[in-house]
Amino acid sequence: MKPFFDFRDNLRKKIQGKIYDLVYPKKCVGCGIEGEWLCGKCFNKIVIVKAPFCPTCQRMTMMGQYCPRCRSGQYLTGVIIAAHYEEPLKEAIHRFKYDRVADLGGILSEFIVMRLEAGFPRGDLVLAPVPLHRRREAERGFNQALVLARKIGADFDLPLINDVLKRVKEVEPQMKLKRTERLKNILGAFEARGDVRRLTGKTVLLVDDVMTTGATLNEAGRVLREAGARNVWGLVLAKG
Repeated sequence: MKPFFDFRDNLRKKIQGKIYDLVYPKKCVGCGIEGEWLCGKCFNKIVIVKAPFCPTCQRMTMMGQYCPRCRSGQYLTGVIIAAHYEEPLKEAIHRFKYDRVADLGGILSEFIVMRLEAGFPRGDLVLAPVPLHRRREAERGFNQALVLARKIGADFDLPLINDVLKRVKEVEPQMKLKRTERLKNILGAFEARGDVRRLTGKTVLLVDDVMTTGATLNEAGRVLREAGARNVWGLVLAKG
């Protein structure tokens, strides 16, 4: 039996959701039509990446691996990018992440699922979302990477490890910084804690919403590799 406080918390969230829907009715992020966050027409405008490329130089590679020229200094094998960063995807991600529209997570994860249907990296696979600092997650109400990872894990029956990679340092938002500043800003932001043996020999799909320079994914990848992961791949909605 679930504890009473869980029932009360779920009831509170449902009531809040109903009130939110009344005050702010669902409107498609692409065309504004009422009734859903992303209508079928706008959903079909989002283009899945069909020709994988090196995340740094955009040369075509087998699955999104870093090419030989760009591999130096990377702790990731590559980054699987689901879709092209264009409208209405850009607006959908913004609403999901910054306007706290958690319902968009299930919709957006479908694009990652469609991308993965083309094939997976080799290895014993597990999912790990890029964690938020506890203060940032409390402000937002959820971790967008975890929302995406849960849906992907359910669709492909992949194990989800959400309690080993921890964000231990609250940093300035990466989007405000230049590339060299991002590298310094994110250094030391993550630690591996708890039962790290679950990472040993695994290929980790490190889930996040958007990759820009890749500094955050690479730093998280470094920590996962040092904790025993055999390979780490980034898995993102888009590259900004």
